Amino acid sequence: MSNIKVVLSSSMSFFDKIKKWRDKLEQNNFKVIFYPEKIEGDIAKGYRKEFKKCYSSIKETNKLVVLNFEKNGVPGYIGAGVFAEMAFALGIDRKVDVKYLNPISIEKLPYAEELKLWKKLEWISKFENMSDLCKK
Repeated sequence: MSNIKVVLSSSMSFFDKIKKWRDKLEQNNFKVIFYPEKIEGDIAKGYRKEFKKCYSSIKETNKLVVLNFEKNGVPGYIGAGVFAEMAFALGIDRKVDVKYLNPISIEKLPYAEELKLWKKLEWISKFENMSDLCKK
């Protein structure tokens, strides 16, 4: 297994696609240390547990892969939670490479200006293939 640690960031509504990407990454020898899981039972406790686990994992990862599929008629959707995870990854005291899977519908998101700036600064970039995750 690779020493490259990956965190998957996505809307939990894409659970089946998240699992497929987790499996694909692991088959390519990446170590997926966090991915969103379905919350069972007490939603408040479950969300808190998922948030804690996610942000702790971002502190330890090399790569944040944003699985931004179409949602609510918006291709390349990035919701508020995923945007927050991206911002956190960019703001911590270590280099975390942030990759997004699909082109982002910048004009349809309330944080469009930040996303445009991050792309311009090359803080975030589009995932092209598995070798993208091997680059520093």
